[in-house]
Amino acid sequence: MKRLSVLAIIALTIAFAPAAKAQSSPHTALYDTLARLDSALFSIAYTCQPDKIVHFFTEDLEFYHDKGGVMRGRDAFLETLKKNFCGPQATRLRRELVPGSLQVYPMDGYGAIQTGEHRFYVTQNGQPERLPGIARFTHLWQFSNNEWRI
Repeated sequence: MKRLSVLAIIALTIAFAPAAKAQSSPHTALYDTLARLDSALFSIAYTCQPDKIVHFFTEDLEFYHDKGGVMRGRDAFLETLKKNFCGPQATRLRRELVPGSLQVYPMDGYGAIQTGEHRFYVTQNGQPERLPGIARFTHLWQFSNNEWRI
């Protein structure tokens, strides 16, 4: 009986493993869509263009940062972006997705989870750009009214 249970578990694992892997593999329509949105978001995120970035986020946005803590609300998030990245003396940040790190997992009835790693390059006070480190990220994308938003 114990052997039959072990065989059943192995069979189920083999049966469902390809489906789980396919969900996060590149080149599915969902993966391609969210990879494109991720690229568009970060091409403008730190360039002081709140009118262009606002549509990427739901009003009830929650932003969790290992150093900055929790921030709730799209407006508060956008104000923080303006405060830190607008103006002549502002910090300049450039984000680079680590190749091969992006994964996408669909969430039936809601949207998708997107994870990966990214590098942030910082330029301050006219100094040369520097790489402080690599960070992991997780975005919860909501699909509503034919639009994707974090």
